[in-house]
Amino acid sequence: MENKTKAVKFGGSSVCDAKRIDNAAKIIAADSCRRYVTVSAPGKRFSGDEKITNMLYRAFVSTGDDFYSLLEKIKSRFDEIISELAVPVSLDDDFAELLYARKNYFGRDYFASRGEYFCARIFSSYIGYDFVDAAKCVSFGDDGAFLPEATKKRTAAALSKSERAVVPGFYGSMPGGTLKTFERGGSDITGAILASAMNCDEYENWTDVSGFMSADPKTVDNPKTIGIITYKELRRLSFMGAGVLHEDSVLPLMSGKIPIIIKNTLDPDAAGTRVVPERSGKENGVCGIAGKKGFSVLRVFKTKIGTSAADTEKIMRIFAQKGIYPVCVSSGVDCVSLTVPKSRIVGKEDYIRNEICACAEPSCVTLGDDCALIAIVGAGQRLSEVFSALDGERIEATSVDAGSGDGAITVGVAENDLDRAIKALYGKLIK
Repeated sequence: MENKTKAVKFGGSSVCDAKRIDNAAKIIAADSCRRYVTVSAPGKRFSGDEKITNMLYRAFVSTGDDFYSLLEKIKSRFDEIISELAVPVSLDDDFAELLYARKNYFGRDYFASRGEYFCARIFSSYIGYDFVDAAKCVSFGDDGAFLPEATKKRTAAALSKSERAVVPGFYGSMPGGTLKTFERGGSDITGAILASAMNCDEYENWTDVSGFMSADPKTVDNPKTIGIITYKELRRLSFMGAGVLHEDSVLPLMSGKIPIIIKNTLDPDAAGTRVVPERSGKENGVCGIAGKKGFSVLRVFKTKIGTSAADTEKIMRIFAQKGIYPVCVSSGVDCVSLTVPKSRIVGKEDYIRNEICACAEPSCVTLGDDCALIAIVGAGQRLSEVFSALDGERIEATSVDAGSGDGAITVGVAENDLDRAIKALYGKLIK
């Protein structure tokens, strides 16, 4: 244990006020292996409170007295934390710079990034670690695309002289120094970047739940905590709305096979969830179920189209030309079904139909009603049990994809049936 190195990330709920920050500091102090730390911006302190990042976004689009009022509220939150922790940090000059940034059009991402920046400065001072600006670590291209290889090299160089450091999450820099943020949840990615760049043995992600749930607790009563899950399985569940960890946070860790440990800052002794490259035989089986609304199913009918790679390739090319990428593809002998995000296809339906008719000459093309997708992760060959659970509730599957190669089964159902389907599948396959 003494020779191990860990990267650690604390989410917004874990640093929402001075008490939570002190609790996070105690977690760091309890294990000398926790050398590289990422923090989010302070989150909600209580029901009805507002996340600092949301306040910064609102401030950016506000004018006049509303802008100054919001900025004062944000500064008061940080000043209160500084006072209660008694750290020798002042943000007076930083907030003056925010005013300057507003007048000189530094941009929305600059504003949004300051929550993490301020929090990291306070936290690093409180625990006695070096502060390293994420702008010196995380690289984005001129087009705003994340550059993973350049980021890994820059991060390793920026931290090379720091035995222990705190790096703000969520943002990095483009050529010329302009700040750029990840999408929401991007601090998870920053933490993973630190773990990869510094060749850490583990990446701990500390949040407000004791691991990854096997189903949404809003749908299923007291779902089990997943003990162990693979990178691919976590990405599948995260994409389907299981929001404990950003789905892309595993990407920097996969090549080095660095495990992720999801832990609860309010219950640090709980086992949590371990995310690993592969599960062993005794750990296999269904580990999680997650569902998401907002999809449509396009079906193309033609004799033997399910056995025609050329026709399928033409259809996929048509979708790609419009920036539409199916999340589920299934086929029979005479039909190919493609499930796509509804938001991506709205307004493009006629173009898609016309192009498919022109290039594939189908007998019929239909676009079905809105549907939801459910991912049953770790289901493997248990397709008969999936249908049995749905049949028991008289729920019709609009699509089925069991060929993803990661042991998951994806089922489409009517949006109105989503919660009932998840409960039925959980009761059959997990409970």
